[in-house]
Amino acid sequence: LIRAAPSLRGDREIVAVATLQNRSALMYAQPHLRSDLHFCLPLLRRDGLVLAFVSPELRANRECVLAALQQNGLALQHASEDLCADRECVLAAVRQNGDALPHASWELQADHEAMSTAVTQQALEGRRRRALTGRTTQPVICPRNI
Repeated sequence: LIRAAPSLRGDREIVAVATLQNRSALMYAQPHLRSDLHFCLPLLRRDGLVLAFVSPELRANRECVLAALQQNGLALQHASEDLCADRECVLAAVRQNGDALPHASWELQADHEAMSTAVTQQALEGRRRRALTGRTTQPVICPRNI
């Protein structure tokens, strides 16, 4: 979209396809699309990190942010300051990705439920990765070749 004509940058279908191929394409879209809830919400449900490229108004919109967080908890880093301090948003983020906790407000980083949820999610993700790769957390001890 960076080299596209202004009329194409405002075309809903072209911008949607471009954004699904590369989320940063949304930053070159016409401002009215980047602030259109009905246009951005389906994109956020497919790729939560699109939140980085929507308008500041949508980054402060609870519905948009929750949709993004359910898809990718790390989208919390792009949410408004108020929503980073919103317990429901932070819990949705850490349920999806425990690594999202540092993007929460200081108060919620210290919240017992948020911290516990993040640690549990990280442990589950670690188990899932080990199951997929066949790796264990314990070192493999092999006898020396004699």
